[in-house]
Amino acid sequence: MKFQYRYGSTCSSQEIQQLNTVLCQCFGNSLVDGENYLKRVGAENFRFLTYQDRAIALFSNLSYGTMVWGK
Repeated sequence: MKFQYRYGSTCSSQEIQQLNTVLCQCFGNSLVDGENYLKRVGAENFRFLTYQDRAIALFSNLSYGTMVWGK
């Protein structure tokens, strides 16, 4: 029995479009907002889970900074 799930980074423009669709479904954004978010974060920082060649989950690797008293 072959596993139909795959975990990895984006590979094609079709997968990036699927990631944008998942983002819009999760956050209730428009497709344009999802595209802008993907550009800001960078497609290379996203990991996704696919099932039968469809993106079903999205993970992002973000670094956060902390500002303490304006410094």
